[in-house]
Amino acid sequence: MAILSDLGTEILVPACAIVGIVFSVVQWILVSRVKLS
Repeated sequence: MAILSDLGTEILVPACAIVGIVFSVVQWILVSRVKLS
């Protein structure tokens, strides 16, 4: 169980970080489009 938990954490943390980065980039693009138009 401990190994599975560690593996889940190792996958979940980078996945959350990537999702957060992608989300902020998408928001920034949307804001830029609104300001340009």
